Amino acid sequence: MTFALVHGAWHGAWAWDALIPELEARGHRVVAPDLPCEDVDAGTAEYAGVVIEALDGSDDAIVVGHSLGGMTIPLVPARRRSVRDSPTPRFATSSSAPTGQTRPPPPTTCSIQPRAQP
Repeated sequence: MTFALVHGAWHGAWAWDALIPELEARGHRVVAPDLPCEDVDAGTAEYAGVVIEALDGSDDAIVVGHSLGGMTIPLVPARRRSVRDSPTPRFATSSSAPTGQTRPPPPTTCSIQPRAQP
């Protein structure tokens, strides 16, 4: 079985560093891609594309999202039949987009933005 671990806002693939070896020790393949946080025009569709590319054709994926990753993971099975036929995406303390939206409302982002000084 393959686990696709999708990080949340203000994180990177490193957020899964403790979990990855545990899953691999149990014989699972794990992918934890870095989302294109540096691209301010990227949204959940682009993030889903990164996850799909990381899955590299795996037909047994369980997609797990944390925080902002929860807005990305429903799009993965919607775009890949092999993932759609696998178990439901797993949400780990995740966010979801308001109905009809595919991007988080501003100023949510997955990158750390400098704060303006008062």
